[in-house]
This record gives sequence, structure tokens and C-alpha cells, in this order.
Amino acid sequence: MMEESAAPAKDEEPAPPTRTHVGAKLRAIREQQGLSIGDVAQRLKYAPRQVQALEEGRYEALPSLTFQRGFVRGYAKLLGLDGGTLVAELEFEIGPGSGPNTEQLQRVAYTQPALSSRPTGQSAWRWIFAMAIVIVAIGGFSLHQWEPPALVKASSQPIPPAIPAPTNEPPRALDVPVPERSLPLPTPLIEQRSDASRVEGRLQFAFSGESWVEVRDAAGGVVLSGTFRNGAEQSAGGRPPFDVTVGNARLVKLTYRGAEVDLVPYTKVTVARLQLK
Repeated sequence: MMEESAAPAKDEEPAPPTRTHVGAKLRAIREQQGLSIGDVAQRLKYAPRQVQALEEGRYEALPSLTFQRGFVRGYAKLLGLDGGTLVAELEFEIGPGSGPNTEQLQRVAYTQPALSSRPTGQSAWRWIFAMAIVIVAIGGFSLHQWEPPALVKASSQPIPPAIPAPTNEPPRALDVPVPERSLPLPTPLIEQRSDASRVEGRLQFAFSGESWVEVRDAAGGVVLSGTFRNGAEQSAGGRPPFDVTVGNARLVKLTYRGAEVDLVPYTKVTVARLQLK
């Protein structure tokens, strides 16, 4: 008796490619730019544990979806990335049921409000009564504000004496009072001081690509911070020394006190950090 041959095994289907979540993408770009979790937390004003939770994809450790959208958008802007694309990927990862996505929110924002139905029954009487109170209040306020026209007041100017009838006596000068004319007061001179006189140092940036810059003055205050596109120029001034951080430094030209500053010696990966005195 012949044994039946075993059925040929089916070809195993290849496993689907692993999708990199949004947090992992942000972490990879952060490490390329030489930033630490503490640097990101300080600039975005979030706790380091929140930054770490986002990078590890632990969205349940973060507040609502609205918070997560703003978090991802601000993080992407800090690294010079497209925030809208990453927010859309975040919504896809979290999936439906977690709240309206960006497209749905935009549709709601542009939806015309529906007209309310007319009140009926008891609510109609309440509406009429409320309108009557408003009309009476407006009428009372108008009467209170109205004033009768003022009566014409008698002139307070002195009346000149009557001219006497002509006589054979030679004419005399009439004692007619001449009103005094008040001279205008001189306008005081106000010394204007330009804010530029207090600026002791000025930096000029020129951008040949999308980059971000942060500049702090001697007091630690931020005098310039933002992301700038190709062709943009930006200046900042204040009291030196300045702590300067430049993202995508190879795309930025920095001029200080009329001289160009070479950013290459201060650049690590793509971020340059230096102090100008």
C-alpha cells in the first residue's frame, strides 16, 4: 500500500515592515543635532519625563490628545521639522476613538452655526418678558443721558460806555477797555533718547536654508528665538556677552561688530554653540 505524499507547504508571507513611531523619529533627529532630553525640556518648558515618554511612544503617560498635538508640533519646530506631517502621523498611531483629528477640527471650525428654533409655549413668554425688560432699561438710560438744551446765557463781556452826543468841545479818547490777549505757553522741549543708544552689541544673521536660532544676553534674557527660512535676515542686540545657539549652522552666516564669525569650530553635528563678548 502506497503512502500519500504530504501536501506542499505554503510560502510564508513576509512580515510587514515595522513602522517607526513619531517619538522615535524626534529622538533620532534630536540625537543627530547633539541635543539632550534636558535641552529639549528646558526650551519647550516641559518636564524631562514627558519628553522621554513621547520619544518612547508611551502616549498614555501624557495628557489629552490636544496636549500631545501641541507637544509634537512644538518639538518638530525646535528641530526644524514639518510639524503638520508629524501631528498627522501621531493621530494615525493613536487611532480612532481618541478624539477628533485635525481635519475634523477644521471642518467644525468652519461650520456655520445653525439657527435656533423659535421659542414656544412658556419659553416664548419668558423671551418676550426679557425683551421688554431690556427695552425699558434702554429707554430709561436714554432719558437719563438726555439733557435739555441750555439757555442762552447773558454775555459776561463788559459793555462799553455810551458815546456822548457831539459838542463843541474837542473830542476825547474813549475809555474803552481792551481785552487782554493771553500769550500761548512755550512748548517744553522733550529730550528723546533712542533705544539704540543703550545697545552695546548687535548680531546679524543671514539664512541660506531653514534654521533655528536662540540668543541670550548678559542678563540671561532671550533677545532672539525662532525658526527662519531661506533668504531671511534677522538682527538682535543687547548687552554682551551673548550665548548663541544655532541649528543647521552650515546654513547660517553670523556677523558680530561688523566681522563675520566662523561657526565651524563651534559646531557639533549640526548645532553650533558659542559665546560672543
